[in-house]
Amino acid sequence: MAARIELPELLGMFSDDDGVLPDCIVEGSSAADWPALWALVRVSGWRAVWCADQGDVPLPADLADVLRQVNAIAVWPAPGLRVNFFPGPVVRFDFDRRELREQADADALCQLISAIGRNLRMTVCARHEGSGPVFLTYNPHHNSFRTRSQPR
Repeated sequence: MAARIELPELLGMFSDDDGVLPDCIVEGSSAADWPALWALVRVSGWRAVWCADQGDVPLPADLADVLRQVNAIAVWPAPGLRVNFFPGPVVRFDFDRRELREQADADALCQLISAIGRNLRMTVCARHEGSGPVFLTYNPHHNSFRTRSQPR
């Protein structure tokens, strides 16, 4: 069975002071990992667009120019659940916790995070918006999530 977190547990990791856009980073990633990530997005079936001044534009097959020109690429692992990727020197992204309305949304987010971790063979960590301690970690070697409430 795939790694997953129950929606009440996931939502219980937030307070009103934590902001609504948790920041995720693939630990140890670099700009060289973006092509593998976009190959994953293309085969996943997730809807994806790049956010341009003139509006959202479908992703082209060759992302090299896009990665140099855009501030964000939006991916929907489920309808109504948008994950924003920010091209740069590391793989980082955020999501809007208000879009986690039912277990299917939590499952889609977990599937996206675990697919990224397994594909890049790197740990994915989530922090509350801006900074702070890690509240969620995905370990691709064990295909498991660890929450801040669980001991190391």
